[in-house]
Amino acid sequence: MLAICKKEFFALFRGLKSVFILVVFIGFSYFIADVVGENLNHLSSDGLSQIEMGSPYAAGLRFLVIGLGFLFVCLLSHDIVNKEIETQTIRFLVTKSSRSSIILGKYLGIVLFWSTILCLSYIPIAFVSKTIDIHLLGSLVCFVSFVISWTILLSTIIYRPSYTLLVGIITSILYPVVGVLSLAKNGVIWGILRYLTPYYYLLLKGYWILLPLLISLLLVFVATIIFARKDL
Repeated sequence: MLAICKKEFFALFRGLKSVFILVVFIGFSYFIADVVGENLNHLSSDGLSQIEMGSPYAAGLRFLVIGLGFLFVCLLSHDIVNKEIETQTIRFLVTKSSRSSIILGKYLGIVLFWSTILCLSYIPIAFVSKTIDIHLLGSLVCFVSFVISWTILLSTIIYRPSYTLLVGIITSILYPVVGVLSLAKNGVIWGILRYLTPYYYLLLKGYWILLPLLISLLLVFVATIIFARKDL
């Protein structure tokens, strides 16, 4: 499992798309933090404290993760499972590791990759704001872990990588829309969707931010069961 985790982690960093995403995350996060910092300095000179204004330095990073996180993860990992099935390289893996270890190793490798991306992107934010918000980083990692598990589940269910990319792009558009609407709408269905999507938990404090991580582990468990029954 650890070998698969390490393989997926370094494989993601070797891709040009990954480098592009890293540059976008770091550059956009710094740009927004710098712009916000300049405006906050003007507001502070008008008598408003930072506590009154909140801490919006990480607005850029939040937008990239919450608004476009599904799309970025989909572009990098939509074929994480079914590509190996299609090319039959999965047959070599199952001789070395159990099927559950393969899914879990891939999941951990991608989570580690995105955790690294988020931490590197937060460095310029911390430089500008001169603070480190561990709660924010933790909530974003938990959010991304949900997205990753959903992508792995799709790649396990759908046989062709091209279909997974199409479905992934569609869901990357629908998920944020449904998630935001579930926060504003009332009703039983919207209430259920509110608790099944990770957006609601970003508004909560304390240990509630861990719920998307728990849901992601449940999705990984479902993917493991489906993968275990697949004819390779």
